[in-house]
Amino acid sequence: MRLNFNVFRRFAFAATVAALTALAQQTPTIIPVPSAGNNGAAPVGVGVTATELLFTQPFCGSQVRGTYKVNIATPIANSNSTLVDTILGLGQCSENYLTISSGLGGFTTGDRYVTGASIMNPANEAVYKNGSFVPFIEGIPASNHHAGITFDTAGTFGFDLIVTAEGSVMGYNPAATLQFHYPAPMNYVLEGATVAPLTYSPCPGCLFITGELSSNVNNPNPVGMGAIFFVTPDTPSGSMVTKLTDTPGPEPEGLVFVGNNLSCTLGGYSYFVSGYATGGDFDNPSSTSGAILAYTPAQLSAVAGQFLVPDEGSRSTGPSVISAFSEASGTFSPFSMTAYQLEGSTILQCPAAACVIPPSGTAIGGSPVSWNKFNPQGPNNVVWINAHIGTPSGVSTTTVTTVNFTGVTFVLNGTTYPLPDGLLIFNPSAPATPSTTFDATFGLHGRWVTTVNPNNLSDEIFFDGNALPVDSNISGGGQATLSYTTASTDNNLKFDWQWSAAVYTFWPGNNQAQILAYHHGDHAGTPENKQVQQSLIQGPRGGGGSNFTGSWSGTGHGACPGAQ
Repeated sequence: MRLNFNVFRRFAFAATVAALTALAQQTPTIIPVPSAGNNGAAPVGVGVTATELLFTQPFCGSQVRGTYKVNIATPIANSNSTLVDTILGLGQCSENYLTISSGLGGFTTGDRYVTGASIMNPANEAVYKNGSFVPFIEGIPASNHHAGITFDTAGTFGFDLIVTAEGSVMGYNPAATLQFHYPAPMNYVLEGATVAPLTYSPCPGCLFITGELSSNVNNPNPVGMGAIFFVTPDTPSGSMVTKLTDTPGPEPEGLVFVGNNLSCTLGGYSYFVSGYATGGDFDNPSSTSGAILAYTPAQLSAVAGQFLVPDEGSRSTGPSVISAFSEASGTFSPFSMTAYQLEGSTILQCPAAACVIPPSGTAIGGSPVSWNKFNPQGPNNVVWINAHIGTPSGVSTTTVTTVNFTGVTFVLNGTTYPLPDGLLIFNPSAPATPSTTFDATFGLHGRWVTTVNPNNLSDEIFFDGNALPVDSNISGGGQATLSYTTASTDNNLKFDWQWSAAVYTFWPGNNQAQILAYHHGDHAGTPENKQVQQSLIQGPRGGGGSNFTGSWSGTGHGACPGAQ
């Protein structure tokens, strides 16, 4: 995805002259979180889903180091917390940050990821999963034991797990393999990060990161200003993050984006911040006076479309201020003046998808697709499984619509073959000719990204496929099905779809095969590479010749609730 440079240039310029402007102050609801066997509370990391609010504690002592679940009570003053996972301390004072998977990009929904001291080298940080003492990711340089953690939920950074350490921001796939890293400028330590949604017009899907001056780390008397940095989705790994603006306070702990749909809440609240300490406990490494600060959707409505940035606060600078950063004005506005020293923050927003269609909602009626027996030729045969939708209806011609196809599964005679994910981007600013590319680094099985201008729709639009090595099950005939889950940002989407298969003796790779994204003489899903076409043989759904996709299956249908 390309940055809208003209819009973002104005945004970046405004940010360089950012100043504080007036905004009605919001008072948080204070949720006490005492727990059995502990002396008070000292929340650091925080994460939320529609069913649970979790936090981590402590920094140094006074509580058992672990992840805790908040039990929100009525009245709120009777709330408490329960230990869920113990976190290794290894004798270190460490800020354990927390994120919860929403199930995108091959990560499992509800899995908990926490940063903490490395068991191999306590001077480094690691990421632990679901309370395991075996690191999910090891060797993250962070001698000050501060590593933020979050997920890309926009998909522009592969739906990766994103870790911000002292020297860089990094992305990891579900196999814990490093996908990218962007170093910080000299003299800065990175804090927290978030990926803006695709609807954020100044920089759609961009990665934003907060940082503070290195001299302010663990400094009870921080001075100067922190900063917000950004990375565009097409930036090569290894490139330095770009500074966007200074922040009002010296220690911006992180940032979240406030969307327009805040109807999803937990206990009536959407935005949660860890209040590590209050009163005389400020800067106390063994705080006992902490709590969770909570804000309602009504309180957030005035800052929809903006970033919320908590500054930590200290004895010398005073209690923390949560500021709202507006791209429209390029200014920071105090959103909430708190009485707490702040650490992590999280926001619960309704899923970006306005519509989710389960596999049963797009299943092709009748019997499974007939899969004919065929004779392979040589050792390198592949069967090219390919799928397309017909001309969709209900897609906006003025705004971007994304449709994700996940959990794509080909089943033949009871044997399952996972396929890549698929992403359709209907972008009114895209070229008239559709295009598709394969990202082999995405998730566990890769992903096809097909870009279409909704004002120039074809009767066939490719959305997924893969070249599977031919085995005896594949060549032996039988019955086959293809299934997937659909998630659309447009609730009016409606489409038909079909799939098929063809066998080739030569396949240089998904991108090198030059897959046709739309019906243009050849069918959508056709490999346009002439060497590949010349290697077509008789397969399970076609007799070879020029039937490059195979003969289509029956037609399945998918419709969102708002479809006409």
